[in-house]
Amino acid sequence: MFAVDSNSHVYEMDERSNYEEEIALSKQHKIPCYSKKQMKALYPYGSYKVIAAFIKGKKSGLGVLSCKDFQIPLTPVKSYNRFFKKAVGYVAVKGLQNAYVELLKTRLSAYLLVCFIALSLTVGGVFGYIRFFAGLDASGINSRPGLELDDQAVDWRGTLPAANDNNAQEGIRIPGYKQMIVEAGTTDISVNLVNPEGNPCYFVIKIVLTDTGEQIYESKLIEPGKGFYNISITRPLQRGEYKAQIHYEPYDLSTRARLNGAVINFDLLVR
Repeated sequence: MFAVDSNSHVYEMDERSNYEEEIALSKQHKIPCYSKKQMKALYPYGSYKVIAAFIKGKKSGLGVLSCKDFQIPLTPVKSYNRFFKKAVGYVAVKGLQNAYVELLKTRLSAYLLVCFIALSLTVGGVFGYIRFFAGLDASGINSRPGLELDDQAVDWRGTLPAANDNNAQEGIRIPGYKQMIVEAGTTDISVNLVNPEGNPCYFVIKIVLTDTGEQIYESKLIEPGKGFYNISITRPLQRGEYKAQIHYEPYDLSTRARLNGAVINFDLLVR
């Protein structure tokens, strides 16, 4: 399939059941991999290492990755310009902890499209240009993807957890938690997450496992006075006791500008 040097170092693909992407390398060969979205969920702090890259048509300068019935040539990470290349997938390397091969494709067509759109917007008027690239709606309020309201949040009628104002911006109430108990083997769990009524901000709430940095939950914007009694985490957890954190990210109610947040440490008991 690909021209490779028989003397190259051979890495082996780690076949995993949770790869959600499949990238076509040719008409005959496809390779399963993690998507960029999956990598952000698995490593929210970027605690993984890209040891090599695959670029279609580029000769091997590092070694090869063995993938079942074929091999692909690997290129050193610093041998290409990211302005012209973009990552489309990540393949885990067997025997190396948190090590991946990055699958790349040329982004030249995307840049040509952006240039064409920019030219069209310039002709159409400056205001249209600003709305498209700055992500502003008609009222001037930031509407970037990921900052939309969470339609799963409900009016809060429960008991408010003890406040914890550590690191929070003045005037923002941060609920505190010491312990959370969940059932093993399920992604649907009962919680007590809330943005207290009267807060001058929205909340984005995240739950992170402290030891690995893995993010297992993230909400959208939660309005003051609303919260969750039930959420879905990214994967089922095995029985045991985990050190975990709740990350509160506040956003201004008018501008949706990011404010100073807080991190709450707690024990996550899975039974």
